Amino acid sequence: MKNVYEEYRERLLKNNVDILILEIFETFVGTDYIDNSLDFVETLEDKDYEEILKELKNIQYTIDTTNKYTPIEKLGYSNIVFGYILRVESILSYNKFKIK
Repeated sequence: MKNVYEEYRERLLKNNVDILILEIFETFVGTDYIDNSLDFVETLEDKDYEEILKELKNIQYTIDTTNKYTPIEKLGYSNIVFGYILRVESILSYNKFKIK
């Protein structure tokens, strides 16, 4: 039987999410930085970058306030989530000003 991680990953792939969304999933699923894996996957699955940005900011807050990981691990995750936030903000900015 497939594990939950593989089932969620397949769901995302079937919905043709872009590589950024898949990277976010693979980085944070299974960590203590997300409260509910199913809700997290559904947010990613919807491809709603506003909601994904909110989720990333929530992850960033959790990273800053948790004591479960070492300072080096927290720094690494913090840098990663910051990069994802910048990438999502860039997509939102591009889509906002794109001529339709």
